[in-house]
Amino acid sequence: MDFDDFAFQQQPPAPAEAPPRAAPERAGPPLPPLQQGPALRPLSHAKPSRAPVAARARAGLGVLAAAAGAGLGGILGGPWGMAAGLTGVGALRNLYRTQGIASSDPSEQSDAARSAALALVGGAIAVYLGYKAFSTKESR
Repeated sequence: MDFDDFAFQQQPPAPAEAPPRAAPERAGPPLPPLQQGPALRPLSHAKPSRAPVAARARAGLGVLAAAAGAGLGGILGGPWGMAAGLTGVGALRNLYRTQGIASSDPSEQSDAARSAALALVGGAIAVYLGYKAFSTKESR
């Protein structure tokens, strides 16, 4: 007798399953072969709008701008100023991305509109955080 005999009870064997039924015969004329229509076309892969090296350079510039905004905000307004500077730089970058709003490409217009909404919300948050930093610094 093993330890496994206590932990796991022997299960009775499962009943044999019936064989699967064959598909019923289809009445009527045979179906036409699939034709390649608009829904069955192969997907076209979108080409990147810029080279990977350029995208990395933009990302690096964004990180440096965020660090500069946070540092300047921290010097001028403490922790609230740091948050305001960081949020303000993010809002400015989103505002810069709204240039595609005049494009004829609907997906680019959609991205630009989304960036504009994010820039508006981010700018409002940055203004509030800047006000909070100013009022906190003034009360000391």
